[in-house]
Amino acid sequence: MERNCSTCAFDKGTKCKILKEKIPNCFAWADMQEAKKREKACREYIDAYVGGTVPPEKKLPEELKEKRNKNRDLYLKLRGGKTVTETLDERFNWLYLQGLSDKEIAKRLYVNHRAVTGYRNDKKLPPWKQNNDRSAGTETVESNKGLKEMLS
Repeated sequence: MERNCSTCAFDKGTKCKILKEKIPNCFAWADMQEAKKREKACREYIDAYVGGTVPPEKKLPEELKEKRNKNRDLYLKLRGGKTVTETLDERFNWLYLQGLSDKEIAKRLYVNHRAVTGYRNDKKLPPWKQNNDRSAGTETVESNKGLKEMLS
């Protein structure tokens, strides 16, 4: 059987049920048998994870859920009820200019160190190494001033 829109189980005349628009060499092509198999797999997933019951072996123990929720509430209180982004927007620049590492900033702001790293990367700033050295190793006083102006 030729694989094109007219032979696909998801063909809806002028539109495609999967991709909304028809494209040449479609990756979503399926015959009726494959379409039924995919639909069954989707139903099983929805029943198991989206409003159905999660299989016991994949379920997070209640004690871990409670601990995670308590930690989340505690850190929210410690941040003064502010979100991670609000906290980083307010205080990241000042702590970064002091030469603190991502992990040190995270500890002081009560956020995850990966959130700090992502925030720093979004600003296209280099990470600090030990002894307040940036990874480039050729930083000068002038470039530090430029960095401070950029962050201000």
